[in-house]
Amino acid sequence: MTNIIECFGLITKEEELTNITDAIIPNTEVYEANEPFPGYYDCYPKEIKPVYIYLTTQKSYTYEEIIRCTQDIQKSFDCQFSIAWGTITIYNHKLNVIRILGLKNYGLIKSLQEEYVKQGIELKRTSKKKIKAQAIIKLNKLFQLNKIDDDIFIDVNEHAHAYFYIPKHLPWEQFVEITKKVKYNWNQSMFDAAIGYFYINFKLQDIIRIYNKNPDTKYLQLIKEKYLYEITR
Repeated sequence: MTNIIECFGLITKEEELTNITDAIIPNTEVYEANEPFPGYYDCYPKEIKPVYIYLTTQKSYTYEEIIRCTQDIQKSFDCQFSIAWGTITIYNHKLNVIRILGLKNYGLIKSLQEEYVKQGIELKRTSKKKIKAQAIIKLNKLFQLNKIDDDIFIDVNEHAHAYFYIPKHLPWEQFVEITKKVKYNWNQSMFDAAIGYFYINFKLQDIIRIYNKNPDTKYLQLIKEKYLYEITR
């Protein structure tokens, strides 16, 4: 266990989101990721559809408020779930969200919404207009990491998620262009990528997140080398 690191951080990614209009509190705004990790599942079919749910809130809540009320809900809720929190931007409109991972079925969404309302979280109200669009997603998370190589980590709780350090902050547009160069000029680009940072050792450390169902150290080293080449060239 000596290689386990716990830290706070943020991940920025782009995915297609669709709003859910049934099995929720009426006139609230809830989204799901129909195609999470598109860079990976463009290469491989999904075996099981992940249930990534985004509950929108009327305002931005502090991490303490969200974590405390979630801990209270998890004591008696029907299934275990994990959270992240942040924003999604759709059509240049930014929404505050609590991202839910691990719900067993859609029937639990309304019950979970009701529990958050009981805890004092105000949900965003909206119409039933159907939306399906690309979204920029920024999520604050608490990470538990296993260091497997020099500046390369595997998520202890989500084993398909790997991370490596990069030497500087990249604006979103630059990250997208670099990712295209890495993926389109390589026949082993079976991964999805996101960008972010860890707050670790009292400073921000820029990272890239790699999603692959079976990441191994050598493959991650190759991906890291290709990103570093493009970043520093």
